[in-house]
Amino acid sequence: MTDNRRGRRREDEAGPGRRGGNGRGNRHRSGGDDRRADGQERPRLEHGRRTSAHVDHRHHSRDANSPRPTVAYLSWQDIAALADANSSDIVKLIATNEVTFLKAFDDKKCGGNPLFLKHLIKILYKLVKSNEEEYKTRLLARIFSPDYALFNYHLTRIIQNMTIEANTRIMSENIQYLDYLVDIGVFIVECIPTTAIHSFPHPTLKDTIDKLKSSQQLIKKMEELSLRVSSARDELTPKKSVTDQAMASVQPPEKFYDVDILPQPNEINSLQTKPFLRPNIVQGPYADWEHYLDIQYRLLREDFIGPLRSGICSFYNRERYSDIRVYENVHVIEPVSLLSGLGLELNFDIQQLQSVQWEHSKRLIYGSLLCLSNDDFHNIIFVSVVKREPAMLKKGSVVVKFEGTLNNSVLNTETEYVMVESTAYFEAYRHILEGLKKVNPTCMPFQNYIISCNMQRIPPPCYMRAGVSPNFNLLGVLKLQSVPKPISVVNLSTWPSWNLTCLDKSQLCALQSALGQEVSLIQGPPGTGKTFIGLKIVEALLINRLIWDPEKLSPILVVCYTNHALDQFLEGIKATWVNGKEPTVVRIGGRCKSEKLKECALTNEQV
Repeated sequence: MTDNRRGRRREDEAGPGRRGGNGRGNRHRSGGDDRRADGQERPRLEHGRRTSAHVDHRHHSRDANSPRPTVAYLSWQDIAALADANSSDIVKLIATNEVTFLKAFDDKKCGGNPLFLKHLIKILYKLVKSNEEEYKTRLLARIFSPDYALFNYHLTRIIQNMTIEANTRIMSENIQYLDYLVDIGVFIVECIPTTAIHSFPHPTLKDTIDKLKSSQQLIKKMEELSLRVSSARDELTPKKSVTDQAMASVQPPEKFYDVDILPQPNEINSLQTKPFLRPNIVQGPYADWEHYLDIQYRLLREDFIGPLRSGICSFYNRERYSDIRVYENVHVIEPVSLLSGLGLELNFDIQQLQSVQWEHSKRLIYGSLLCLSNDDFHNIIFVSVVKREPAMLKKGSVVVKFEGTLNNSVLNTETEYVMVESTAYFEAYRHILEGLKKVNPTCMPFQNYIISCNMQRIPPPCYMRAGVSPNFNLLGVLKLQSVPKPISVVNLSTWPSWNLTCLDKSQLCALQSALGQEVSLIQGPPGTGKTFIGLKIVEALLINRLIWDPEKLSPILVVCYTNHALDQFLEGIKATWVNGKEPTVVRIGGRCKSEKLKECALTNEQV
């Protein structure tokens, strides 16, 4: 095959859009053709097809006005070549193939190949050093957004791992990449401060650089970046208004435990009546337990009353409403005897509700709060649903009970009412509000943390005090290959390094915190192992039960937000056998959909 590029100006001299010849098929020809004027090889973006040879788009003949060809995805070689290019070439090539370039940040290679991730870091560093301010700002804002959470997750991991390399050459290389990241962070905090605060891994980067302590210049640059991030955070944090600050210390008109859970009519039928509310204190302590409980009670109460108020006022003013469901032509049919007392059967117009699938609808479910009125809600009677059967609802019938101190003489069988249902589930609010009223301040748990905000030193759990040995057997929990020295759950220096266990660094820290402190908060996005660590905590406690509960009188209480989460967690506990025995599990509550847990229900006579 004849090399059609011979005898003409080199492509880099001809300029963009003036490619001559029809050289095809050969990726590498004479050395001078694939190099820039400075002697370095020109980067290429190639088709990511799984064939024996890639296609170099620079050597395709095309019309000068035709669009530049794009590539399907970037191969590992493409990314490596791009990382070695200069800033201007990188901007041009990324701009031409932006969609394809961004796919690299959502690729599994990000986590599977540290060198691939380092190439991306180097590319972003050179992008930052380019003169295309508007373009690089937009691109970096997108890369460090939740859309590319996989890249940001693996970026954090590789930064953490940069402290454990023993090889001097690799360690020196890691310091160079940390320096790249600091420069990237400086640009982001200057041009995209919100991204710097919420998405850029600044804390992990600072922690790693502080641990290395090998470059004073890098440490100084990191300190400057930290100051800029802190300054940006202060500027973007909403300042607490004087009104809020004043309200936090205003004395309430009455004690919160004297405030009825149910609203008064004047709290419902007018938007002009403003409830007494004080904001949560997000920085600093509360005055005392009553200050804390008063704020929580009133805010939670308003959480279910507010939507009811706005919905009823909109309905009354003939405006569009939300957060409520309205039933008209409501009549009292007859009293109904209930185990909890006297109830009433109500009938409502179903003409506008023919399409409702009552078997699956959340309308009129057990515990829903209903407001009945026949005078435009100047007077309101509160009832709640105690019996709902789909067959009855299809006929417009539901059984309710009175809420509050009213009695059945208030409702007249000959009167027509309008009934409003709140979409806020009253039954859930009721029990929490009643619980807040019953809190005994002398034995309120965690006052030191919740009210006084004293987090300087968290002591070990109560069961680990009073002469109890803190040495736990964690050989099986951590999947250790050899028997280590005794592990004291309250002495971190006795724990093995995370890379000798089945956990990553953050997971091991979570386990240490949960076993060694009387209160611990473990949080993280989906897929980071919260349930996994929760089961590890339970497993460690069960294996070492004779240490902290020798008489086996202290059960472990597990509370979950949903029934599904509870079933999933309890199934994991049942699968954790200790000394050849399955743990005894008792499940409290209904709606269990796990066949494995049917026998564990509290209603089971064998439990």
